[in-house]
Parts: sequence; structure tokens; C-alpha cells
Amino acid sequence: MESHLALLRLVELESLRELAQNGNARRYLGLDRVSLNGTDSGKHNS
Repeated sequence: MESHLALLRLVELESLRELAQNGNARRYLGLDRVSLNGTDSGKHNS
């Protein structure tokens, strides 16, 4: 398995590239809820 990690990463990057072509991809990637700093923008602290 370790000998194929680079190939798995390549497939992962290709998949992300394909998702980037789709305007709804943020739903699959979770970008509508998580901000760039990793916090959940949908939750409010009280």
C-alpha cells in the first residue's frame, strides 16, 4: 500500500480538480460550513 500512496494522492487531486469545475462542489467539500481557518462558520457561541 505504501508504494501506491503517490498514485492515491494523484487520484485525490484529480477528483478535487473535477469538483472545482462544479459550482455545487462546496457542498461535497464542506466549504459552505467551514471557514479557511477551520472554524465552523455556521455555529454561534453563546
